[in-house]
Amino acid sequence: MARHDPILGRLRLRQLQCFLTVVRHGHLGNAAEALAISQPAVTKTLNELEETLGVKLLDRGRHGAKLTPEGAIFLRHAEASTGALQLAIDALGRADEDAPLLLGALPTLASTFVARLLAGLRAERPHATVRVITDANDALLDRLRRRELDVVIGRLADPARMFGLIFEPLFAENMLLVAAPGHPVLTTLAADPASLGEHPLVLAPPDTLLRHSADSFFARLGVTPAGGLVETLADSLALALVRDAGHLWFTASSAARRAIELGEAVALPFAIPSKEPVGLLLRTEGPTSPAVQALVGVARAG
Repeated sequence: MARHDPILGRLRLRQLQCFLTVVRHGHLGNAAEALAISQPAVTKTLNELEETLGVKLLDRGRHGAKLTPEGAIFLRHAEASTGALQLAIDALGRADEDAPLLLGALPTLASTFVARLLAGLRAERPHATVRVITDANDALLDRLRRRELDVVIGRLADPARMFGLIFEPLFAENMLLVAAPGHPVLTTLAADPASLGEHPLVLAPPDTLLRHSADSFFARLGVTPAGGLVETLADSLALALVRDAGHLWFTASSAARRAIELGEAVALPFAIPSKEPVGLLLRTEGPTSPAVQALVGVARAG
């Protein structure tokens, strides 16, 4: 019989959740907001947990909270324990065969890679129901972490946002700057690359990887965008602005490929060095249902 450690009887799930939330956000105030409790309540819960364990888990100060060496050890097992408990709850709460597969995807990938992926899944599981949610990468990762999504087709984020998640690269996308056929920039570009800034632009919102790539691209050329700016992740809107309103659109190649093939847009002649890795994003415990496992297998097969 396994030995019963009296500490286990004193641990509370809310203490583990509080600890994991503080680690995820790196700050007690932000964790309190995420948990919808007061910051003193967060402090009290952490103190209770550290007192129960007899070790200090976090160095807490004005500028945030950082794991101690003991905290780093505890983190791995606390995360695994809460993940396993959630899997047990999920197993009781729904039948995997009947529940929809919740797939998150970047808008720029929805009409290309994700469409091909779902066609492949249909061959494997013809009766599966898939619910696709498109959003910005950070929003998708937050929903994946909260178990509102089963899997995400997206991009690698900074380490702080990858807490509790794993990224498996599938391919890397080229970046393009596209315009409508016959756009005036096509005649002035060779003589004056800075003329790009005179035209209205469509860019991804700030704090996205696409936007970082765009900003770096324009900075290298010495271009100052002065012709107006629309910030969106909606491909259909971006394409309408390119086609009908003279905008230039900086985007991933998958988002513009169909429009270029149909002659609705042309890629400007730039060798943009940025490549954006696209991959599978899963929680650390991995695929949780036969449908998710099938989707992951189709994605890995290309």
